[in-house]
Amino acid sequence: MVVSKENLMKQMMKEIQSALKETDQDIVNQKLASVKTLCEVILSSGGTRVEEQSKGEITPAELKAMLGENKKAEKISYNPEQGDSIFDF
Repeated sequence: MVVSKENLMKQMMKEIQSALKETDQDIVNQKLASVKTLCEVILSSGGTRVEEQSKGEITPAELKAMLGENKKAEKISYNPEQGDSIFDF
């Protein structure tokens, strides 16, 4: 899942606003750590924005993979004379 920078910055703003309203220093520190992590995510993305694939569009290759058409059917055979049974001791 790809998240845009704008959504990350909106989440940062929410965390900062809730940290400003908070009186408990431990909770403030947790919220600031969340903001720091979100900043690191933005900075590690390399400055390029990756667009999300539009929902509902399925490529033909994805459809074949979901339907299992890419796999070849394997024939399973059992020969009791070879002793392949789990009950053979």
